[in-house]
Amino acid sequence: MEETFRQFYNHTIYPELYRMERRRKRLWFMLLGVGVLTMLMFFGGIMLGMKGVIMLMLLPLVGYLGWIGNSLRKYVKLFKPRVVRLILDYIDNQLSYDTLHYYPEKGIPKKEFLKSGLYVTRADNYEAEDYITGRIGDVDFELCEVRISELAGVQTGVRAVFSGIFFKAIFNRPVQGAFLIVPKDERARMNKSIKKFNLRGGKPVKVPELEEFNEKFLIYRTLDASVSMTVSLAFCESILNYYKMTGEYPAVFISGAGAYAVLPSTKDMLEPSLFSSNLKFEKINDFYSDLTMLLDLIEEIDKMF
Repeated sequence: MEETFRQFYNHTIYPELYRMERRRKRLWFMLLGVGVLTMLMFFGGIMLGMKGVIMLMLLPLVGYLGWIGNSLRKYVKLFKPRVVRLILDYIDNQLSYDTLHYYPEKGIPKKEFLKSGLYVTRADNYEAEDYITGRIGDVDFELCEVRISELAGVQTGVRAVFSGIFFKAIFNRPVQGAFLIVPKDERARMNKSIKKFNLRGGKPVKVPELEEFNEKFLIYRTLDASVSMTVSLAFCESILNYYKMTGEYPAVFISGAGAYAVLPSTKDMLEPSLFSSNLKFEKINDFYSDLTMLLDLIEEIDKMF
């Protein structure tokens, strides 16, 4: 799979990266040149006692510096959408996926995150971006990058709650009962969510065939869950695989008409560097791998329900 994606990268993504890399270098050379010229004129004017004249001459250069800075900001803003859309075009070709859509400045609303119950928080500061929506099999889904913090009092200031990927999947038919999957290492932080779920009648269960999963995660199931509603072994393996590949612990809530999941991440998705080359397959492949692992989770949800 990686070899196939590398071929796509070489033929489709790399040419776009190369064009943007030339733009980045050109802007930096312009910025460096104008910066050096500005400094020479400024100090030369001081030494020659012509500060007033030099200041007037510097005004156009200062304005030009502002234009270059704005162009660099546009470069950062355009980089991710162009690359992400190319990657999604590649993923679209897989048989079980319908067209995937990407909206860089859109996000899942705060009320949907709170509705999931995965974190019981006021979410005083809620930021969502990099919205992707689509359909896998019979499941419609949406996901985005989320950063959440809340005020923790005068003394402690702001407390980080969550940073990473949040997704919502909608089933083609409603299911009875609910499941909650949380990482054992996050049990203390997610204690409120676990208590809230247990008030609905949640009870702990295990996956007999996957002891490694039981060592890392806790599963709770409500008593009213139908016999047919069960978390598949493949779904648990997908969660475990995501942890092994990223070192981050997902949490999942499945109930009624859909599922919610949070996948913590300390990485910024495909944020370009302004100071070094972005012509790196590894960086693009990391994003592709993270995204496909997430889509695998949704695909397993489609198979279960």
